[in-house]
Amino acid sequence: MKKKVLGLLLVCTLVITNFGNLFYFQTTEAAQVSEIKENYDITCMSIDDVSEKTKLEDLSGEYKDTINYAVSIADESGEEAAEALNLLDEDNEIMELGVKEVLDTYYSAENIDEKAVCEFSDNLETDIEENIENYEKARKERENEENLDYIADEGIVVFDKETTKEDIDAVVDYVSDSYEILIDNDFEVDVSLNERKQKRLKALENYKGNIVVKVNLDLDQTAAEAVKEYEIFDCVIEAQENIKCESNALSTKLNDVKAKELWYLDRCKFQAAWDTVSTAGCDDIWIGVVDSGCRITHKDLSGGIVRKYAVDITKKDSNGKYKRLEDVKKPYDSEHGTFTAGVIAAKANNSMGIAGDARGWNNNSCRIIPIKVSGGLNADGEDIIKLSDMCKGINHAIKSGAEIINVSLSYSSLKSCEVEAIERAEAAGVVVVASAGNYETSTKRYPAAMDYVIAVGGTNKSTANNKAYFSSYGNWVNIVAPATNYVCTSSESDSSYSEEEGTSLATPLVSSAIGLMLSVNPDLSVSQIKKILYSSSIDLKSSYFSCGLLNAGLSVQKAKYEIFKNSVVNLKGIEQLSGNRVKLKWNNLNVYGPEKVLIYRSASKNGKYENIKYISGDDSCTYIDTNLTSGKTYYYKIRAAMKYGGGYKYTPYSEIKSIKLK
Repeated sequence: MKKKVLGLLLVCTLVITNFGNLFYFQTTEAAQVSEIKENYDITCMSIDDVSEKTKLEDLSGEYKDTINYAVSIADESGEEAAEALNLLDEDNEIMELGVKEVLDTYYSAENIDEKAVCEFSDNLETDIEENIENYEKARKERENEENLDYIADEGIVVFDKETTKEDIDAVVDYVSDSYEILIDNDFEVDVSLNERKQKRLKALENYKGNIVVKVNLDLDQTAAEAVKEYEIFDCVIEAQENIKCESNALSTKLNDVKAKELWYLDRCKFQAAWDTVSTAGCDDIWIGVVDSGCRITHKDLSGGIVRKYAVDITKKDSNGKYKRLEDVKKPYDSEHGTFTAGVIAAKANNSMGIAGDARGWNNNSCRIIPIKVSGGLNADGEDIIKLSDMCKGINHAIKSGAEIINVSLSYSSLKSCEVEAIERAEAAGVVVVASAGNYETSTKRYPAAMDYVIAVGGTNKSTANNKAYFSSYGNWVNIVAPATNYVCTSSESDSSYSEEEGTSLATPLVSSAIGLMLSVNPDLSVSQIKKILYSSSIDLKSSYFSCGLLNAGLSVQKAKYEIFKNSVVNLKGIEQLSGNRVKLKWNNLNVYGPEKVLIYRSASKNGKYENIKYISGDDSCTYIDTNLTSGKTYYYKIRAAMKYGGGYKYTPYSEIKSIKLK
């Protein structure tokens, strides 16, 4: 018997418009929630209106003993349980508590004793038919969870940023059972991270966003009923079902697991990207892989994982911290997470398996943080992934210092809790890349379709501009990449591989390209990354997509050029040697990753300069010019060049220096 529900109905007025589901708001932006509430003309309940719920442990001995006795005898006799409670005042909250305790006993059992429930109801002097109806609805929902797209006994509530923990305690206690904080504003920068990562994350120290919690529902609450009850409070931005997220890979396993060619690397010009990174780059770009876990012992992933932050967010250790994957007996549920991990981080040039997109030419500048967000497998062997766990995984990746978050998962409608997680990524300057899904329609999938997120669609192997048959599509997709005929690291063993397809695999291809971009220019903003990524893409002329195909080579070159164009070669000195020779010296240290240095000479300062020599950028910073004429004056200038598209880009010329030969 829920007296709290009756109280809520007294303080709320509803004007129903065209929506059948009154309080279940499916928003496209978090800001729309308040507008929707206004459209419903909802008079919200203040936290001050919440009365403290009567609890069994607070009762005096007589009342507590009576209810405990009713609970203890309920399994044996519903009639005797009812007779015990009849001794209580039927109009008192204590009676309501007693009824709930007994019904909780019945409906928490694996098999409901319907006969005992009927006996209890028939012999109780209080009418509890409505209560039993609520329990039955919730029970049927739990039993049917396999066929639902949400978790039956959980919900997600987004509280206003000003809500205190005490207020959250009061609201959750009033409406349902218990809760877990998914995202809050209690943020401290991990001082073990390097200086650049710490500087970026300091933005979150003063960031104040809304608070997201996962709530555990009472046994007599359906998810929809709980949503209604939470939405009434004025401190609640939105309440929603804890929907199931789906991995976007399609398994097409072959018996032959050897890969003779990684065609998708050529299609997206990763060799050019690797060449660019080999000239300059940093060594600590991390890609958070929010997925089903990973076989971190796979030989081809050696050296590619940041193990300290690789965790299973569905499990906690004795200190209340997420368990590290290396401490979990089985650090993955399905193979999906190991597939996506290998696409990014498989070690290159190790005479085995495949080369990860972000680790070509023995590049160690990019590593992954596998974050397990799946909570087991369903009867069909598919990952069970809750939206609440996905949000926790994204939040963990942000706090762990990841520059990029790869989400090869999706769901059908935008939820406020995901908005909060993505907005924190935006505040921290973290790039989020998500798969468009394998649904063969233009219907938006989330989080890919969110404005801040890079949505990745899929093309096939045979023709670069053809949509993969399964890929979702539409003008909300930002970029596409190959999605078929991938050879992936497999979780079956430490040396196994499998051929797979899906937009789940196109997504890490894009994440890898961004990782390489940040390797050569770690100070790029997210808006700069998007501009470079999209402007570098290859035109598809596709009726399905209004975006282009990933061109990793040009993207990384453009990222490097943002630094390179401001570099200047310092022509330090010029001296005459015997035999009418001139030696030039320059300082290459302030030039960012040149592939070559070009030397120019002229007979007059403002005359025409001839390119007399170019040398490799990593060679000695000297050059000896020969066959010159005594008594003449020669003018020199130099500049550096980097590969860019089908040609080169150049630094400005150095200062001109001259020498008159004796």
